[in-house]
Amino acid sequence: MLTTDQTMLFCIGAQKAGTSWLYTNLAAHSQCHMPVKEVHYFDTAVDTKRATVVLRRYRDNLDRALAKNAEKEDKTKGRAKLSVMRDHLALLQQSIGNSGDDTAYLTFLQKGSEGKLLIGDITPNYAPLTQKEFARMVALSPNSRFLFLMRDPIDRMWSATRMSAEMREQKLFGEKGKSAEEEFTKRCLKRLRATMKGEKLEEPSMSNYMLTLKELEAAVPQDKIMVMFFEDLFEQASFDAICNFLGIAPMPAQTETVKFPGRKLSIPPQRFGGVYKWLSGQYEWAAERYGDKLPKRWRDQMALGQA
Repeated sequence: MLTTDQTMLFCIGAQKAGTSWLYTNLAAHSQCHMPVKEVHYFDTAVDTKRATVVLRRYRDNLDRALAKNAEKEDKTKGRAKLSVMRDHLALLQQSIGNSGDDTAYLTFLQKGSEGKLLIGDITPNYAPLTQKEFARMVALSPNSRFLFLMRDPIDRMWSATRMSAEMREQKLFGEKGKSAEEEFTKRCLKRLRATMKGEKLEEPSMSNYMLTLKELEAAVPQDKIMVMFFEDLFEQASFDAICNFLGIAPMPAQTETVKFPGRKLSIPPQRFGGVYKWLSGQYEWAAERYGDKLPKRWRDQMALGQA
């Protein structure tokens, strides 16, 4: 368990719902310690297959950072970043299959956090975790807080689909390579079909807000949970509310900055109905739970899907 009075933040997602924007603003806050954006500790602990993918990605990131830093004349800042990256990779190597001893995780998060009121782990891939894992997380600190960001289900899913297609293109054509819009659209639609057929096993669980909150609320007291909509996020009042929930002082947020929007492409109208039908349960659940607080974008999508 955390042995200090620091608040411990777990932002458990959702993917493509503003978590990078949140990290950027909290990392710039003088009272917060956010060593890396996505720690990936609890998801890799329970999913060996995913752990292999994450480890490979972070090893590649470290290799690229080492090569880039070798070219710099002033390497002081680079050394500090590389130290964190090495510590993070070592933690992930220990996390696989670890279901009990979280000492290394707490040590990693606390390193360099002296004088800070909050330490944080923002990992969207925690959204599919179960009650058991959330209970393990809340037990790590008496001052834990859980934040879940939700985005219109179709917008979130299509954004994640485009991101996956872009990552595929980077592997094929290099970081700056792009296919024509027609080819990119085909790639996105192929990925979308695979998701809806159940061939991309992770994606449906990332879209299941209803299940995430059911599992979370079964393990974590309500006063330790905050849910916010992506559509309401990029406002100073929203960031002030997050700061208040976390017990840190309000500060000016980068309200006009959306991180990593990805390549622009609207979902083809002829595909909308099928995607809405696949996600309709999430809309119906959200409408019943949040009523008039449901953002206009969600209600507009519902009206279009039910027309």
